[in-house]
Amino acid sequence: MDRVVEELDSYNRRMRQRITTIFSDQDLMQGVNMYFQLPPDQYQMWLLHHDLLLIKEVSLQKNIQSIYQDFPFVSGIDIALLDIDQVYVSTSRFKSGTKVAASDYQSPKSSIPISLYDASLSTVIGTLYVSIDTTEIDLIVKRDSQIPFSLKIHDSLDRQFYTNHVKDELKQRTISKQSHDLLVEVAVPKSYVMREAGKLIGLMFVASSFLIGLLLYLLRRVFHHYQVQVTDIVDTVQQIIEGDTAVRIKTENKQQEMHLISRQVNQMLDSLDKNIRDIYRLEIYQKEANMRALQSQINPHFLYNTLEFFRMYAVKNQMDELSDMIYEFSTLLRGSISQSDTTTIKEELDFCEKHSYICQIRYPKSIAYAYQIDKGCEDIVIPRFVIQPLVENYFAHGVDLMRKNNALSVKVLRHGNDMEILVRDNGKGMDKQTCDLYNNILESRTLRPSKDGVSIGIMNVHERLLLFFGEAYSMTLSSELGQGVRYFLKIKDIFLKGGENNVAESIDCG
Repeated sequence: MDRVVEELDSYNRRMRQRITTIFSDQDLMQGVNMYFQLPPDQYQMWLLHHDLLLIKEVSLQKNIQSIYQDFPFVSGIDIALLDIDQVYVSTSRFKSGTKVAASDYQSPKSSIPISLYDASLSTVIGTLYVSIDTTEIDLIVKRDSQIPFSLKIHDSLDRQFYTNHVKDELKQRTISKQSHDLLVEVAVPKSYVMREAGKLIGLMFVASSFLIGLLLYLLRRVFHHYQVQVTDIVDTVQQIIEGDTAVRIKTENKQQEMHLISRQVNQMLDSLDKNIRDIYRLEIYQKEANMRALQSQINPHFLYNTLEFFRMYAVKNQMDELSDMIYEFSTLLRGSISQSDTTTIKEELDFCEKHSYICQIRYPKSIAYAYQIDKGCEDIVIPRFVIQPLVENYFAHGVDLMRKNNALSVKVLRHGNDMEILVRDNGKGMDKQTCDLYNNILESRTLRPSKDGVSIGIMNVHERLLLFFGEAYSMTLSSELGQGVRYFLKIKDIFLKGGENNVAESIDCG
């Protein structure tokens, strides 16, 4: 019955889609109306002079013929419109069809009625009857012919749509299922059901009795062996509960699942011991860190006051350059020991600028730097010290003091909802192998690389941005020996609410 219903549903679905396509098109619907209103010769002349002759097929007969070609299971198509006193009737043999009087028309028995709607008014304008070739249903019935069943299909008018012509018995079990406007009924004789059910129940009883007996025999043999192993595990666990954490379950006399459980429990106990020792060490380290933190609270204030004294002394003696240098260093120091975990793009670049200024003072005629922020990026929150390590890498490893054109550039750019940070220099650079190593680590989203020779500064920046922004963050770098290093950091969808146009705002450079 399910296979028959699926077949009928398929007919319905495919035909309704095609009919809806034809009768929802105003040009095709005009072709239908003109077919009923005009004589055949005038209708053909109307088609020949139609504006869409070479663009779209508006002929009712041509569209009906295409249905026959695309759907071999259709044996007839009839169209009865409400306001027309004629009905279009066609068959798979006479696809062009003809018009018959509505008073003499009777819808075919093996047909599926499909209501036609006016697309503009959503009102019913008529009914299309699709006659179905029941050959496929016959094939389904023949495949299941070893079962004595009868199949009947009735339409919405309670007319017989299909039957396999099996003689009905007096006592049958009947089930039914609806397929759109068709009711499918399948009936099986009760005597056949009872006979088959008796065979199945008898077979199940014999099989279950054998299996229960075999199971009881095996359980009796296996239970004693498992009881010994389980008792040993329980006794050992009880010893551990009582405080003897050094004891472990013996695995030599365990088999299969018991051996696996014993080994896993022993591994868990070893892991717990290790974790307890680690926690103990961490508590000691925490106490030491707290003590160092208490001690360090005194030192910054003393250092700030001393630097301020030096700055005022330089101002008093009109040493403006020295005063500016002390002020920038004091500000840099104050920012570096701040307890805040986050900062803004502008604050981070201000900090980097002070660092660059101090480095430039050491080599005044060898280094130049520039910082730039697109408008709207200044207040974006980021983790502290994610740009400064990249700048510091250049001053620590990239500057070539034999040259006079050392340069550093930091740009924060906005691209739609994304933000990009570009850090570029023309320093010593790195070889291709090292550059590829960094890019592989950054692409794999590794937090703690185990390879030697990896820059701690770059990996700290990568780890903090990855933990802060997640999958929205990405970082790549490119470099060649003697050509400097270029870092590309991108944060996607950080401007979800949109914003103003990108207008670059340059920060004062040294």
